[in-house]
Amino acid sequence: MEAHYILIVSIVLQIVATFLALRLVWITKKKITWIFIALAISLMTLRRGITLYHEVSRSSYPDLLTEIIALAISLLMAVGLVLVTSLFRAIKQSEETIIKLNKRNQMILNAAREGIIGLDLVGQITFANPSAAALTQYEIEELIGKDAHSLLHHSKPNGSPYPEEECPIYDTFLKGISRNNRNEVFWKKGGTSFEVAYSGAPIREDGRIVGAVVTFLDISEVKQAELERERLINELRDALAQVRTLKGYLPICAHCKKIRNDKGYWEQIEKYIRDHSEAEFSHGICPDCAKKLYPEFSLDDK
Repeated sequence: MEAHYILIVSIVLQIVATFLALRLVWITKKKITWIFIALAISLMTLRRGITLYHEVSRSSYPDLLTEIIALAISLLMAVGLVLVTSLFRAIKQSEETIIKLNKRNQMILNAAREGIIGLDLVGQITFANPSAAALTQYEIEELIGKDAHSLLHHSKPNGSPYPEEECPIYDTFLKGISRNNRNEVFWKKGGTSFEVAYSGAPIREDGRIVGAVVTFLDISEVKQAELERERLINELRDALAQVRTLKGYLPICAHCKKIRNDKGYWEQIEKYIRDHSEAEFSHGICPDCAKKLYPEFSLDDK
């Protein structure tokens, strides 16, 4: 009687195995492989069922039928194993390809000049590249698992608190909106800040947002250069504003050389030029005038 129970358990297990093999048709998309295996298991179940039947009825059955079923099982299992071997070979090749791609991606992350961090849906850092660690002066291990906003983006440039709900990066993984900004700061491990240009983009998987990636770069020197350039431009603009140029026709007396100003009054030429430009005058006597005014001192007469 105990043999009957063993056969029943065996049949149940083989039915479950057949069901699992058929499920693998859908999971692995390898129909022929798992159909052969499912058929082999089904024939084994049939064979067990025949054995159980004859055990219960105490009857015998031709050995030829048993051998035919056993042969069919062996054939189907052999074909299934061949197909399974190719399946696992394809899986191994896929795993090797994934390893190579991961290694290449890691090399790219390591070589990137920009800091790169990944965030999950609650804003915790899931990965960081060496540049991110160098720019923030944290070790990579110190960044992983930490809340990015409270660690790196907790305060505004003026030092006032930066609420997370106002943070553009928060919108990236919450609403799936890509963000770019270059007017904020990130905070280093020692409590100092640096001006940063950053961009955040959502990470999607099967259409669902599963996190975000943030790239950032220290632009403190660039911003300083921009401020210096702006200062020089303002200085040049102020200098140009102070330059006054005389233009147009100037009414001048042919005898005394006085100039008539805008109000119609005649005034000395040097006063007019001084009032309308940045020029200053120093006085002296030219050689021709010196001959006329001081002939006794003229060198030409000696």
